[in-house]
Amino acid sequence: DEIAKEAGGVSLSDVTHARSRLHVGRLLHYYPRPKKQDDAAAWCGWHNDNSVITALAPAIYFDDKTGERVPAPPGAGLMACARSGERCRLSSPPQDAVLFQIGEAAQVLSGGALVATPHAVSPGEISGASRESFALFVEPGWDEPLCVPEGSSLEAVLAPDDARGDIIPPLRTRLKSVPV
Repeated sequence: DEIAKEAGGVSLSDVTHARSRLHVGRLLHYYPRPKKQDDAAAWCGWHNDNSVITALAPAIYFDDKTGERVPAPPGAGLMACARSGERCRLSSPPQDAVLFQIGEAAQVLSGGALVATPHAVSPGEISGASRESFALFVEPGWDEPLCVPEGSSLEAVLAPDDARGDIIPPLRTRLKSVPV
């Protein structure tokens, strides 16, 4: 909130809590893969969330044949892309943890001070396990204008995506205009 206010923007808290009731929870089911995939992001390809922030519960895995809970397959789970463009596999968090990632609405509303987290989900090296998770997408209202804060530029909002354009289409190719 302080970052957005310092940039002359609206409070992210006001946009996402005081004025919006658009908080969408989704149970996420990833079907077992029949065999090892060459694509590391085979369960869910690289993307940014369009929310302000996303809260994620740690995933749990189930054996497809027995239905029993199993540990995460080696290499399975969430991957993220750093601002430098480096792709990182995230280690499994404790089951009582909550993960957070920044969405594109926060990138716009903060004038680029906050940057969306490109991420993907990998099935890992072993097939035959499903993945279950829960995501809460905290979003501005449908009618909330996404404006670049006063004192910021559209270029400051769009530039952070340039180093990661090989993973997902950069925001500048999808967001043609925003009130400044």
